[in-house]
Amino acid sequence: MQNKIEENRLNTPYFIIDGLKNIVSFNLSTVADIKLSLCQSPQIGKSFVDIIPQQQASYISDVLDKCLSGQTIIAENDIVNKIIQTCFKFQFLFIPLPLNVVSHYAVCLIIPDADQSDSQFSNYNYSNLASHGLRGPVSNILSLANYDNYPPLKSHEALKIKALLKNIYAQAEKLNDVIVSLNYLINNDETAFAEDANIEKFMVSNLVLVDDDPLINKMHKMLLKKYHANITVVDFNSPLKALEHVAINHTDLIFLDINMPKIDGWEFLSRLKNQSLKPKVIILSSSIDPVEKNKAYSYDCVKDFISKPLTREKLNKLFLEDT
Repeated sequence: MQNKIEENRLNTPYFIIDGLKNIVSFNLSTVADIKLSLCQSPQIGKSFVDIIPQQQASYISDVLDKCLSGQTIIAENDIVNKIIQTCFKFQFLFIPLPLNVVSHYAVCLIIPDADQSDSQFSNYNYSNLASHGLRGPVSNILSLANYDNYPPLKSHEALKIKALLKNIYAQAEKLNDVIVSLNYLINNDETAFAEDANIEKFMVSNLVLVDDDPLINKMHKMLLKKYHANITVVDFNSPLKALEHVAINHTDLIFLDINMPKIDGWEFLSRLKNQSLKPKVIILSSSIDPVEKNKAYSYDCVKDFISKPLTREKLNKLFLEDT
């Protein structure tokens, strides 16, 4: 049972729902432990209300209306108990996420009831959801929409694309601010999410990127080569192949993601240590979870913890000017 509790902490079930009440993202990786009595299987683009059993659908639809208008709501226990079948008590927590004036989203979190006596659930770690479930896609949007990452373009069409990217970036920043604020409210520790003021500056010639998303690797590699042309950058979306490369090639620095399948960032760090490999590591993750930040610094090789996306300003703080 302890293993299941730990698993739930790392994989909070959630739905992200748009203004039309359609599902735009969801995570049900723990449904083996939390059985949902749904009348349809959830799918991206499908109505969230339509997957709820008919007897509870009208109530959930009304709750969504209130959430999309800006209210945070905990669904009634007797309704939730008919949707969720488990030996533990859970709740549906609906949190509004306004992207801009016209675009509103709702996040439905499936969370343990805070009033239940089981002490293991009383310390439930919600910030992992904000770090990986919500902020992960947002940090990717910020990276892809950052015009500084692309080669300079001067045509009329390029200027129109630049304006569009800037608008997307600005809206994603607003959503990112909401997620960070939510995480601050959960953890009640504003300093946990601040960038380190006195970070170590690096003089490197060989750098390895490790992220399971090849597109984000490509964007970060473009940015690094644009502002630090003398650095050799090798990227891997397979942590195992990255480990093989580091084992036989000189590597000064590794940018390492945390949330990866099969071999995550923690397993990668453990294997580095077991193989007596000693490159310096910077955690580059969507995470704004203070627990993960503290855990990262428990590894001697980890020199900094940076939240995605990688930007020119962050690179200027990391690298000495004569790289």
